[in-house]
Amino acid sequence: MNVQGCPERTTALDAASIGDSVSVPLCSPSLQLIHTTPINSCPSSPATPTTSTTPATTPATSPSTSIFSEEDFPPLISPTSNQAPNNDHSMITRAKDGIRKPNPRYALHTVKSNYPEPKTVKTALKDPGWNGAMTEEVDTMHETKTWDLVPPEEDIQPLGCKWVFKTKLCADGSLDKLKARLVAKGYEQEEGVDFVETYSPVVRTATIRMVLHNATINKWNIKQLDVKNAFLHGDLKETVYMVQPPGFEDTSKPDYICKLKKAIYGLKQAPRAWFDKFSSFLLEFGFTCSYPDPSLFVYIKGPDIMYLLLYVDDMLLTGNNTKLMEQLLVSLSSIFRMKDMGPLHYFLGIQAHFHENGLFLNQEKYARDLLVSAGMADCAPMPTPLPLQPGKFSHQSKAFSDPTYFRSLAGKLQYLTLTRPDIQFAVNFVCQKMHAPSEDDFHLLKRIIRYVKGTLQLGINLSNSTDSTLRVYSDSDWSGCKDTSRSTGGFCTFLGENIISWSSKRHPTVSHSSTEAEYRTMSMASREIMWLNSLLRETGVAQPITPEMYCDNLSAVHLTANPALHSKSKHFARDFHHVREQVALGALIVKHIPATDQLADVFTKSLPQQAFFDLRFKLGLCSPPTPSLRGSINSKDLLTKTEVLPQPQNRQDGPTKVQQGSKISVHEKPIPTVSATVKSRVPRTCRVQGTEGLRHEIHLSNRFNALGSGAIMCS
Repeated sequence: MNVQGCPERTTALDAASIGDSVSVPLCSPSLQLIHTTPINSCPSSPATPTTSTTPATTPATSPSTSIFSEEDFPPLISPTSNQAPNNDHSMITRAKDGIRKPNPRYALHTVKSNYPEPKTVKTALKDPGWNGAMTEEVDTMHETKTWDLVPPEEDIQPLGCKWVFKTKLCADGSLDKLKARLVAKGYEQEEGVDFVETYSPVVRTATIRMVLHNATINKWNIKQLDVKNAFLHGDLKETVYMVQPPGFEDTSKPDYICKLKKAIYGLKQAPRAWFDKFSSFLLEFGFTCSYPDPSLFVYIKGPDIMYLLLYVDDMLLTGNNTKLMEQLLVSLSSIFRMKDMGPLHYFLGIQAHFHENGLFLNQEKYARDLLVSAGMADCAPMPTPLPLQPGKFSHQSKAFSDPTYFRSLAGKLQYLTLTRPDIQFAVNFVCQKMHAPSEDDFHLLKRIIRYVKGTLQLGINLSNSTDSTLRVYSDSDWSGCKDTSRSTGGFCTFLGENIISWSSKRHPTVSHSSTEAEYRTMSMASREIMWLNSLLRETGVAQPITPEMYCDNLSAVHLTANPALHSKSKHFARDFHHVREQVALGALIVKHIPATDQLADVFTKSLPQQAFFDLRFKLGLCSPPTPSLRGSINSKDLLTKTEVLPQPQNRQDGPTKVQQGSKISVHEKPIPTVSATVKSRVPRTCRVQGTEGLRHEIHLSNRFNALGSGAIMCS
């Protein structure tokens, strides 16, 4: 419909065309009026006659019944106009926001809970998604020339193979892809015949945190890489035969078997073959394999520094030279099937969130999956992982009916401790009951899961405004185990303000005194700090001062500096004195601190609620930072002095009129300072008497702790 005197506009649908071509309504009756009512003429020329293609039978719409107004249509720019549209915002793309475009192959597939993995090959072949994943896997093996088809012989016993299906999810729980993997039945191999070497290193979690710490404080880019079908790049040295993959047999040679040329998944030597192939390439490029952690590769040449972490086929790459990193990716892609996954966001089940003050790591998705697998997604949360005396009545209850289920949940909780040091002692305590769990032990396990339910988003924060000073806190709970009278030792190491590693472990033997228990734990902590110190030296990070160890037992501190031999320490094992040797060499300084400042106390025993909260905060655990909005007001600007408009003298003056274009500053009415007295013995409801005679009734919890002036605290 063309309107004279106004820019050309078109209605959504023409009423006549709809009535001629469609016999049923295209929308609900409430929306048909919008589609069939013509747009009113422009208000700027109401008397101008209009030309419309609407049939005469359609009644004209009066201005009073018009659905659209001029405000509903923004002013349009004529094609001949030289005026350019005003665009003050930069382009926002999926890559900049870390959004991955979904694969159209999985458009009809839902999440894992509603779409389980197929149990048989026949079922998978009927599904288009799984069939496509299996076809892609077989095509990749043909491209890499994984095997050759050979006729079978009488003295050859080929290995079997099977399909493994896995639904891979993104960090937000959405469907990532359907993965089908063809694996050999490696348990049928014979040592010395089908394989020789099987060991392959994986990176330690403390090494990952240390590398992320270095990248965070230096503000380096961290790239996440992946290798498609990584094991198929490894060359197989032994002669191994395998049957053809089920569902994809060669119709022309159905009786032939596969003579493997590549280390297919499932073979015992496959991880070793892949690691040898990949590490050889990195060494040729100029990397050096770290001695403290062979899965860390370091590149240091002049001012250029790069770190590469390898966990099977998942990698992290960071450094101070972006061009050199891109050159490495090009070289890797020429030999391996590399996949650049962009900046670090989801690595080994750990979610990474970058913010202006550093890097935040947590396992919220993994924790939610744990709750679902345990059937406790709707459970009530608990404030602490364990009660004050967790092992008081465990020996009085009967055995748990399903020990396998208990071990499964306990093992899943162990992996959650990668970013949750607050549950390290609790998980270590329940894992000691794996061999014969009781019903009370299972109740303790469920309490830990209930605590996780209330702290799903909790994680560790790596600050970018700290140094790399190495320090460790060591503590021990003497004779804490009521069943064996053994002690529990714990320690935690820091690089500046960032926690790097932690441990909670029960001693193998009984300690005769608290000094012996503390001294034994200090020896364990000294080995950890020496390992971290050597790792820092290989990565080119110099220590500004000598590493320090803090202990709250004065006798144990004196034993590290004085080689005294008396009746209470003459029976100490030789490995206990490792800490004394490091102190004598000047590689370690041991200091005494009060028990109230001991951060490792949370790794040795179950603590009261407030003490547990305090230590959890001091360890660096927090919730994910709130992202700032684009174009939002800086928080510092709120503290600047602004101009306040004059207020009316009385209510009859009415609101203040503001001229158009004036700058307005909105200020809330300041809260007057009130001196208040809180009645004692009223834990839940505190009645406050203000100075102006106004009474307030404030409902507070016993655990409430308000910060700031005028805060009311209930003890």
